[in-house]
Amino acid sequence: MQFKRHIMSLSKKVREVKDSVLLEEATKHHLVLPLLTILGYDYTNPLIVEPEFTADFSNKNAKKVDYALLLENNQGIILMEVKHHSENLERHVEQLVNYFNNLKPKRSVEFGILTNGLEYQFFTDLSNDNLLDTEPFMVVNLEEITLESIDNLRKFCRKDFDVRVVKSFAREIRYRKFVSQYLKTEASNPSDDFIRFINRKIEFKKPALLDAKNVVRSVFSEILFPSCALRNNRVVVSRMIDEKTLNNNNRSNEENTKNLERLAKSSIEVQNLNKILENFIFTLDNVEKYESQHYTGYRIVGGKLFADLVFRPKRNVILITVKVPLEKVCLKEGFVRDVSGIGTYGNGNIEIVFVDESQFEEVKRLIRLSFDLCN
Repeated sequence: MQFKRHIMSLSKKVREVKDSVLLEEATKHHLVLPLLTILGYDYTNPLIVEPEFTADFSNKNAKKVDYALLLENNQGIILMEVKHHSENLERHVEQLVNYFNNLKPKRSVEFGILTNGLEYQFFTDLSNDNLLDTEPFMVVNLEEITLESIDNLRKFCRKDFDVRVVKSFAREIRYRKFVSQYLKTEASNPSDDFIRFINRKIEFKKPALLDAKNVVRSVFSEILFPSCALRNNRVVVSRMIDEKTLNNNNRSNEENTKNLERLAKSSIEVQNLNKILENFIFTLDNVEKYESQHYTGYRIVGGKLFADLVFRPKRNVILITVKVPLEKVCLKEGFVRDVSGIGTYGNGNIEIVFVDESQFEEVKRLIRLSFDLCN
């Protein structure tokens, strides 16, 4: 619990101070070194953290990596290269790769970390021994920290670090990512080869064979997004609103609104995000859904609207508007913005651009805040 609190506190600090961090050296001091301290790497001890570590063995102008983190029990070294927090890290992967590949034959280098103080990319040599992968096996964003990210960071604590365990963890993450990407591709657009494979097991009969892709797509959606399909009793009860409290126009509009037509045109990913949202919202007490032409609204039964959803198939996003005090919101370009004073279809002051399930924890937090304030 203490580790979690420290990481959450650092995440808050990073959001607050980043705009005042103007130089790369300041990024190291104010954003990176606090994380190393939490992970148990004492940067004041050169036997644990060695700055400006020589990364090649040329006689002149030897290149240096920002930090070498020396693991306990002679388990090896983690290289860390730091850039300013405004830098796009993709431009610097090759630099870290060169450092790692130069050092690996001579020193026991096990991992590489590339960071701008906000985002941390973790690399190792999974594809080819002694050659650093060009794709990170894990990315942690301190600005949008999640419980999963905290648990993953814990594996890099110096005191408990085990190279074999972390390498196995990295390998598992990598293969899970490959399998997930493959299944999601097949879920949204099943290939002919995959349908033939399924058909050998199921033996679709004509005319069912003609609709096999739609069947597979639908089933995969339920498998990949189980939270959309499973509703506990509380959800069911919450949705069993007395029909007499619903406006007949609302019920008739549900099938015809422009917003629902946009939802129908949206990708399967957006439709699944909508299901996940609805699943969560109906766990809140005494909630009903309201369909207008331009948005799908959720409100306290007979009371105030606390969230509205607008579907944008061309952008492949859901725009969510909520009512939350500005001081309780961390604004982020492209994700959360203040729309008070801007004309919207809904009634809120904060707009959320929901594009990926990884954003769900923050989306839930803001919707719940809005619900509590309207209750």
